[in-house]
Amino acid sequence: MEPKLVLQFAQHETAKALWRSLATTFRVRADLIQVYDLEIRTSQLKQGNESLEQYCGNLQKLCIETDARKPCPYTCCEKGINTYRKETKIKRLYQFLSDLDDKYDTLRRELIKQIPKP
Repeated sequence: MEPKLVLQFAQHETAKALWRSLATTFRVRADLIQVYDLEIRTSQLKQGNESLEQYCGNLQKLCIETDARKPCPYTCCEKGINTYRKETKIKRLYQFLSDLDDKYDTLRRELIKQIPKP
């Protein structure tokens, strides 16, 4: 271990406590990097030559992976949690619709009209 890091972790009395501290420190950083990567991949995802089912499945997979690493930030009340989930669903619907092939333009416009106003 580098000398400058020894002071940061020397206060741990056991290897288990040290391991927990290291895991917490570096897991958070890894999760942030993974969330960033997933958000970039999601924003760059396009239907392209894929079928609608393939595109939807790929987007859903990225969303599930993101949710696993980026939990709801609201824990204080049910209203905050529900608002966060609703906003996330609408954001993902916009993502899905915006990256559909142009042949779905009419369907896209009809679906957007049906999105409930906040």
